[in-house]
Amino acid sequence: MPENNSHSFIDFDIRVFKGGEGMYIVTAQASESGGAQAALDWDALNSDEFRAMLEQIREEPFTTDETLFQNLGRTLFDALFRGDVRDAFMAVYSQRVAATDNTYLRIRLDIDERAPEIARLPWEFLWEPDLLFLATQTKTLLTRQYLNLSTGPIKSIQVSQPRALLVIPRVHNLDTADEEARIVSALEMAGIAYKVLSDQSVTMTLLADELAAEDYHILHFIGHGDFEEADDGAMHGLLRFNSGEADVSAQEDEVWIKDTHLQQLLSGHDSLRLVVLNSCKGAEVSKRRTGSGFIGAAPAILRAHIPAVVAMQYEIRDSVARQFAETFYKRLTQGRWCGQVDIAVAEARAACFLEFPNDRGFATPILYLRSADGRLFECSKAEKATHERKSETPETEKIPECPPAEEPNADLRHEYRNVTIEALLTSVDAIDERLVIIQRNIEQLETARYENPALFAVENGDLRIERLSADREKLAREKEEKGLVLRWMLYEACQEWAKLNRELNALRDRRAELEAQDQRVPYSLNREISEKRKRALELEDILLRGAKYYPRN
Repeated sequence: MPENNSHSFIDFDIRVFKGGEGMYIVTAQASESGGAQAALDWDALNSDEFRAMLEQIREEPFTTDETLFQNLGRTLFDALFRGDVRDAFMAVYSQRVAATDNTYLRIRLDIDERAPEIARLPWEFLWEPDLLFLATQTKTLLTRQYLNLSTGPIKSIQVSQPRALLVIPRVHNLDTADEEARIVSALEMAGIAYKVLSDQSVTMTLLADELAAEDYHILHFIGHGDFEEADDGAMHGLLRFNSGEADVSAQEDEVWIKDTHLQQLLSGHDSLRLVVLNSCKGAEVSKRRTGSGFIGAAPAILRAHIPAVVAMQYEIRDSVARQFAETFYKRLTQGRWCGQVDIAVAEARAACFLEFPNDRGFATPILYLRSADGRLFECSKAEKATHERKSETPETEKIPECPPAEEPNADLRHEYRNVTIEALLTSVDAIDERLVIIQRNIEQLETARYENPALFAVENGDLRIERLSADREKLAREKEEKGLVLRWMLYEACQEWAKLNRELNALRDRRAELEAQDQRVPYSLNREISEKRKRALELEDILLRGAKYYPRN
């Protein structure tokens, strides 16, 4: 039972291999326990009902719901944990994990290379009523293994000062700035050195030069990925880099790099501990044409002797990717779990689920782990001391003041009682646009009055100016009225936002105290933080949109 300071981890190895036509064998082995074996319920996983759920999640990523995820996850759980395998799992969990403080179960799922149809299933949705989604719980850490790779398992190298490299090739249709900012913020808070390759044409040569110049321990790729068949019929995982050619648009500035070339690039960089692929299909695998060995970006990186890879099995929405990255790097680089990649992934998945419970994004990241204990590096003593001091005396974020606004009279408040602030913002913005157009038309008519009086008279210019001026005055009065109501509503929104942020600071301080004392953070506390943060972000968006009508101090 490997130990991490005062924490103990129990490895529960599950292997799935093909036993015959339409038959798969599951074996289970926990450290310091006997083995178990059962048949995978392939009939359930191959049923029309399960395939329909799988297809809905694949095709409707942002319109599904939590119940669908639970039904899919329960089918996966019941198909994998059957008979003696289920008994062994429940015994280890109930007797050695749930009943013991600071003990955690690491489920290491290894699927044989001859069963890619099983490997492609989204096992990160595993769900059981008492355990919930296993991949989101630190008590049931879910990782994937490729134990059958010829290079064998890798033991982590402990590093006192980890260094990160963010690789962001330029693209025309991805919003990467916000995610970059969140990752950089998390790294800076932890005192982790980093460099960003972005805002330029990021070529494979540039990346190779950077890896040769510095020892990096984390490589985070943000961009496009794909998985396709080459002209000779061979399948390859691909990542999109830039060409380096001059005078090429962002849309055309692309070179697709094969997984084998990626493996060649990363091989020999012994300091590299973790690669994160925030790209479509980065985690997808397929079987070689010869039927021997997996191919794809993630397996290729593992073959390059990288201990851990985080990759996406589905396309992931930008907002969910940002949430995952922010939580993942905070947990990986700060606090009691610093350096523990499986814990960081589990807590990042949980944060995505709490923030976006109807989005498949929480189960999209896959952790491929080949290190012996999941610990990629050891944080320096100075960083730990800084974290402890921050936990003891948390720094309160400065909250902008909300300048008072004139309160509308009772009649106006009643008239606009059912109008939302978003609708009012849209309405006032539309009035501004109409006023600009009317003023422009009046100015054009005034010019025509002097430059072409005859045409001006024929087109009834005076009457048109009179009507436009009347419309302008009417709209100005409407804008003044709505503007008064809008400023008051923005003032109320600002007060609510400030109150929420004060409450969030107090809740986060409480969570930091629990973490500093190595105590369990209650689910209800994380949920409350998530809900308040979501509302605070909604209000912040409204206030930013309404800044020209209600500037804050």
